[in-house]
Amino acid sequence: MPGYGLGYSSLVRRSSGPGGPSYGTLTTAWITATGETDTTILGALNTLESDLTTYGLTSKMKALYPMVGGTAAKHKFNFMDAQDTDAAFRLVFSGGWTHSSTGALPNGTNAYADTKFNGTLFTQDNAQISVYSRTNSDGLFCDIGYVSSTTSDETNLFSKYVNVLYPRIQGTNLGVANSVTSAGLMMANRTSSTIVKGIRNTVITSLSNNSFPKGTSTSDNIFIGALNRRSLLDVVFYSPREYALASLGDGLTDTEAANFYTAVQTFQTTLGRQVGVPIVSDSDAQAFLNAAVITDTTQATAVNNLVIGLKADSLWTKMAAIYPFVGGTATAHSYNLKNTAQYQLTFSGGWTHASTGATCNGVNAYADTGLNQNSVINLNSNGITTYGEVVSTSPSFGYSGLWGSSSNYSLTGFGFSNTFIEVGLNVGAVISFGTNYNRMVTVSRQNSTTTKLYKNGSAVITSSTTPQPLINGNYWIGGLNNSGSILYPYNVRMSLFSIHDGLNDTEAANLYTRVQTYQTALSRNV
Repeated sequence: MPGYGLGYSSLVRRSSGPGGPSYGTLTTAWITATGETDTTILGALNTLESDLTTYGLTSKMKALYPMVGGTAAKHKFNFMDAQDTDAAFRLVFSGGWTHSSTGALPNGTNAYADTKFNGTLFTQDNAQISVYSRTNSDGLFCDIGYVSSTTSDETNLFSKYVNVLYPRIQGTNLGVANSVTSAGLMMANRTSSTIVKGIRNTVITSLSNNSFPKGTSTSDNIFIGALNRRSLLDVVFYSPREYALASLGDGLTDTEAANFYTAVQTFQTTLGRQVGVPIVSDSDAQAFLNAAVITDTTQATAVNNLVIGLKADSLWTKMAAIYPFVGGTATAHSYNLKNTAQYQLTFSGGWTHASTGATCNGVNAYADTGLNQNSVINLNSNGITTYGEVVSTSPSFGYSGLWGSSSNYSLTGFGFSNTFIEVGLNVGAVISFGTNYNRMVTVSRQNSTTTKLYKNGSAVITSSTTPQPLINGNYWIGGLNNSGSILYPYNVRMSLFSIHDGLNDTEAANLYTRVQTYQTALSRNV
């Protein structure tokens, strides 16, 4: 039997030289087999090996094809046992394949890859097959599988046909799970004699049915890119989808399947070839990316670094809501980075959403944060930050925030025609900013007697007044909430808005640095 099933305790380390990188046993064997020297690929493989071990999945993978290196000679190797033999389940490619850094692409006409892994090698009632597809296409295409001569034992996966996922493993009947795309990690998973599951990434649909008995074990081999019907003397359902990974092994619990997706998506993200939401290091950033469905790696990295930076500067805990306006759609822009389950924006009026941020039209556009000042805010420690770029100087001024009366309001704003800005955390103040209308403005009430206004992280005015009572109402963005009516709307493209505790001079400066770094990474800094 090939050498799969290595636990972490059996890993040895290999160094490429004094002070050079070290790799786990599986990665080392793959390097030896392929001669690969690309450090990004090797690092990604080593992390994949480590993650599989951490999640307790190494022993469950009988074959795993990472399809890295850009050639058939490298794509063929089984990462769990990187030997160039049938017994090690290395792939044998047939027909028209295109091999590149993004994976292996069959031509959909005569291409398939023989795994040399046959049905007798699966554990009874406990098996999984998977592919990582980079192609979203609908059609009767088999991604991976075989069917026996009697059709009593079928193990195959059609990741999208008539907009559904068809997972069949060790049985005769179709299992159907919802699938709106064939791109991502697709899996057919059996964990008992009566339960088959279709899984796309982490969306799991259980198909419990007594008509899913395990069929007679077959010596037919699993093919990738087509359905092996060699017992019926043919190969059918050739696929045109590009594959960036495939696996064969024991069945996975729901938790294990989710962890396997995390390990695989981390691997693909490192290689810059993931489909869907990238995996990042910070769990709070990941939750936001998942909710907002941010698939762009540059955007995901910027968000992740922003969260890490805010935490490093002890600013994260001071944030009640942060709207980073990334993703280019109203839905993506609506989520609160601090907690996606709280204070999601409701947009009203004329907004334009783009990769550069959210632009309010200066007439009737506002977004309700759902955050009630009276319920959430500390009277003597609160603040608002707006990062924006002027679209039009008409109207001559505008705000985001909450209005109670002419002497009681919470807002940040931009003034144009008279080159002023009126700000307040329950107190008014006026300051000239000159003609530079593009800036980050932070208003911070630091204690019962001090409110400060910051432009791009630097204090420009201090007001020594006591606060007025908190207002019972929600913060609005793009205009003031005046008892449910919009007051002082403005025409500004906003790239970030946040509601937070009061900040001191150092914290305000640090917040500007982190936000400016974030905006610069997205090429939209002002």
